[in-house]
Amino acid sequence: AVPVRGAHLERVPEHAVVADPERRDPRATPLLRFDREGRKVKEWGGDGDKNGEFIEPVGLTADASGNIYVADTGNHRVQVFDADGVFLRQFPVSGWKDFYTEPHLAVGPADSIYATDSSAGRVALYDASGALKRSWKADGIFKLPTGIVVDPFGRLIVSDRGTHRLYAWPLAEALRHAQEELLVALPGAVDADVREGGGGQDASQRVER
Repeated sequence: AVPVRGAHLERVPEHAVVADPERRDPRATPLLRFDREGRKVKEWGGDGDKNGEFIEPVGLTADASGNIYVADTGNHRVQVFDADGVFLRQFPVSGWKDFYTEPHLAVGPADSIYATDSSAGRVALYDASGALKRSWKADGIFKLPTGIVVDPFGRLIVSDRGTHRLYAWPLAEALRHAQEELLVALPGAVDADVREGGGGQDASQRVER
């Protein structure tokens, strides 16, 4: 067993990759890769701001090719690696100004990237090159949006640790209403209370650019 504290895990083909931002051993590397049997087969990274170095790596996601995207929170960027941990590229993010932001990432269509910013209460969308395309918040819904995923049914799902809820919208509908300068309701949005005994309710609200 490999002890990790505050770790974040992402599955890639035949393997799992773990980001460990709260390493107890200062000699340990921030990213660890395990095979299907739980054996550590790869580790990479270190503290710093160079390519392949991190300050508070948190969210992880992977695309269909197995490339790994890491939310390098303290350096205000996303770093991209291939499945073997070889650095490919990086791009800056809008936000992540505070520590303990705990941003998470999700891959969308055409390798677009969605990123949460809990301190600003926002979700940002980047294209495959890392260019910021949109940034929005659901006014009256988000307090501390953290986890994010695009599920196989084409829904954008966001977890909010401030409200203890999961919110879901059809992806196409969310993007249509999140166009620049457009303030409209998100019809059909639903949420679920993730606390024990919590129920769901209509979460249609205004989205603020």
